[in-house]
Amino acid sequence: MYPLAKAGEPVTFQFVDVTNETVHNHLLDWEGSLDYWKQLKAIVDSETTPAYFRSMYGMLQSLGIEKGKPFNPDARMTSILEEAAQTAVAQMRVNAYANREPEAIVWKDRNWEWVPIRQYNTTTKDFGTASFQDLQATEHFYFPAIGGSASIGKRQVGSGSIYFAALRDNTSAFLDGGKAYKLTVPTPVPANLFWSATVYDVDTRSMIATDQDKAVLSSLFTKFQPNPDGSIDIYFGPNAPAGKEGQWIKTIPDKGYFVYFRIYGPDSAALDGTWKLNNIVEMK
Repeated sequence: MYPLAKAGEPVTFQFVDVTNETVHNHLLDWEGSLDYWKQLKAIVDSETTPAYFRSMYGMLQSLGIEKGKPFNPDARMTSILEEAAQTAVAQMRVNAYANREPEAIVWKDRNWEWVPIRQYNTTTKDFGTASFQDLQATEHFYFPAIGGSASIGKRQVGSGSIYFAALRDNTSAFLDGGKAYKLTVPTPVPANLFWSATVYDVDTRSMIATDQDKAVLSSLFTKFQPNPDGSIDIYFGPNAPAGKEGQWIKTIPDKGYFVYFRIYGPDSAALDGTWKLNNIVEMK
């Protein structure tokens, strides 16, 4: 891109190929340790202090975190803050991966869950109502995710995208990276644009990283081999099923994961229960 006035001049902009580069998520270094509080202190110092957060700033002040003042916790406070950070991460992990809200379930006879649990409120600009912000729904979404928009999880025909999450198989056991699974997707999938299935690492909450270098199967670019009834089988596991390598995502033994099934431009069948995703089934 360049100003139109410079059309015809030599292009000096250089594109950098980062295909083989790894993006380091520093948040994973901070969470569960005193570093979290240090980073929070840096944010408090550098950002404005909205009046509606006064009570929260008061709680931080009692921990030694106050704008413009040194943060030097002693051994006792350091121990307390480290334990609090570890407990918080564990709590958010349970809330994200073992949520017990009945509203989380998409179809009562399946294990797929809504993401987010509560739809984004365009008026309050959060996951809440006019009366309150749903903190559990907020944590449920932002622990495994980076950001959000009004279109994510918008349960409306024709626009945005809807997310279904699978953390468990058909027996309600958590997905295990050392086991082989199959997901049979009924077709046609009610997507006006496209659909996809993506595998995420439970620890990093990022796309799974293996030597296969693939975490997504999508109707946008995957050439699926449909079954005789038109359904499509997707496979997850440490080893590829014979002849189905193109419809398989490699997983890591001794590591958990979860699957997001996205529908972009959802049709009514994706929302009214006339179309349902099958549970992920372990292949013995």
